[in-house]
Amino acid sequence: GAMVWYQKFEYAVGHWLQKATEHVLGCVLCSPGCFSLFRGEAIMADNVMRTYTTKSEEARHFVQYDQGEDRWLCTLLLKQGYQVEYSAASDAYTRCPESFEEFFTQRRRWTPSTMANILDLLMDAKQIANKNQGISMLYMTYQTMLMIGTILGPGTIFLMLLGSFVSCFRVSNVTALLYNIVPVMGFTIVCFTCSQKVQIFVAQILSAAYALLMTAVVVGIALQIQEDGMASPSSIFLVATVCSFLLAALFHPREFGCIIHGLLYFVLVPSMYLLLILYSIVNLNVVSWGTREGTQTETAATDQKVQGTRSQRDYPASSLQRWPGRRMPPVDEQDEEESPVDEADSLPPHNANQDPAEIDPTTPNTQDPTHWCSDAVFKNAPQYSMGNRETEFWKQLINQYLKPEDTGSEAEKKRVEEGLKSLRNRTVSTMLLCNALYVLTILLLQYHKNRLYINWPIGETYVVRYFHVTGHVTVEHQAQRLEPIGLVFLVFFALILTLQLCGMLTHRFQTLSHVLAATLLLEPYKKRLEDQDSVDMLKRMLKLNEKPLHDDQVVDTFNLERPMQGDNVRQISVERVQSVHADQERLTQRTSEDETLQSALIHMLDAAEDNAI
Repeated sequence: GAMVWYQKFEYAVGHWLQKATEHVLGCVLCSPGCFSLFRGEAIMADNVMRTYTTKSEEARHFVQYDQGEDRWLCTLLLKQGYQVEYSAASDAYTRCPESFEEFFTQRRRWTPSTMANILDLLMDAKQIANKNQGISMLYMTYQTMLMIGTILGPGTIFLMLLGSFVSCFRVSNVTALLYNIVPVMGFTIVCFTCSQKVQIFVAQILSAAYALLMTAVVVGIALQIQEDGMASPSSIFLVATVCSFLLAALFHPREFGCIIHGLLYFVLVPSMYLLLILYSIVNLNVVSWGTREGTQTETAATDQKVQGTRSQRDYPASSLQRWPGRRMPPVDEQDEEESPVDEADSLPPHNANQDPAEIDPTTPNTQDPTHWCSDAVFKNAPQYSMGNRETEFWKQLINQYLKPEDTGSEAEKKRVEEGLKSLRNRTVSTMLLCNALYVLTILLLQYHKNRLYINWPIGETYVVRYFHVTGHVTVEHQAQRLEPIGLVFLVFFALILTLQLCGMLTHRFQTLSHVLAATLLLEPYKKRLEDQDSVDMLKRMLKLNEKPLHDDQVVDTFNLERPMQGDNVRQISVERVQSVHADQERLTQRTSEDETLQSALIHMLDAAEDNAI
């Protein structure tokens, strides 16, 4: 679907450009849980795991610690002096939200947590740079630029929409401002006053409308390029941006197909960088995970029975996706009055992204925690038992860190809710004020564009006029003007894009060096030579072994020149018989050994020839 396609391009560009640049300039700030491999020594270091398991008490803790736990863990590692790197030579896969509602709910958690963790790092920039060798002040400057771009992102998209209205529909700046400010303010009011479902519904409607508008923007850009020429600032920036993405895709051939979804990413820019940001900061006081919430108390019994039916009928291997030890109610225990469905086929589709936290924690544990080992999936797998010390360790760890936390008293809940609302109000007011001042400043500069502009050095035009009456000819020189809005876009985003492009190219070279260092280029050729040598050696051994052992090769141990008289004749006869028997035994043993050796050599020769081929 559309949301999956959007995320394919988003993840691709995020790793091609942003993660690679972070790796080159300093350290990766966030290693997503599904893409991570952590060193145990780093996780157990001082002020990492101990701080990571701290229970949230203040309002900002709920945002920074709980809403993006993978980013919070990486923040602690960086503060402790460890480095987080991006390895493009490895592959990892994950599931992603497939619906618009699930995607917005996920990003509602990620956006505030990302901003909170980056602000935490920037406020301690000097101390972190002194302790972590992978972080420099230049890197912190780059992150500051990204943070400014994130904060002013809604205002920047708003200005882009204004410019698009003016270019496409030939209206004034004031008219374009009115057309765009009404839906933005309306959506902000909806986020403050309405439920989550209503907010998501309004966001979907506005996203579709903005997608249609972005289609008109494409036409407007084409018209502007045709009017101003390819040497205009907007044309150069557009071509440079598209070429940067194409170049990044060419340097990642295995993921090149993700570039196809770039057009969808473009039409969803207003939705993701304007509506989503507003939705996230206005709902900053909502610290539930949305897709991972536990069932409500009043519907726990009904939900438990429905879940049990689905688990037993449709998912025989569901013990891999559930908490071990949860008691699944048998199908025949359900009453027809309590069961909202009659057949498994009428149940809603199973969500593979469903987190174990959705399971009612009050369900009694009546089974052995290791009962999942008896699942049919593991019937042919060997089973081993942990030692008593390790078993006790995991029991204590589960009880201390993984059991559902006590939400506290009503007074504590009220204090946290009030703190989160206060934090939300301060954040929203600050964001809106910064973006309002930013938009107002750019609009005022745009209003005085006839006096405030910069002549673009390339793409000059000359207008030749001939006056028939006087016979005079005039030549007017006209240089393209870089207006305030164009200047802001060009300087800020061009600088960031240039840094990311250079970071991507550097990281690609490092990845190539990494792959070459682990690849033996001449190994296949050397292996063929070694295999051929083995074949020749075995053939020589077989040739030598094929030479028969005749009777005349048996060495007689008695002396034929002895006198043949009396006892000597008897003694010689006995010796001859004994010698013949001994020679026959040696010959038989030698023949058996030769046959065994020859058979083994033949098998070895066949195997060696197969390897050589």
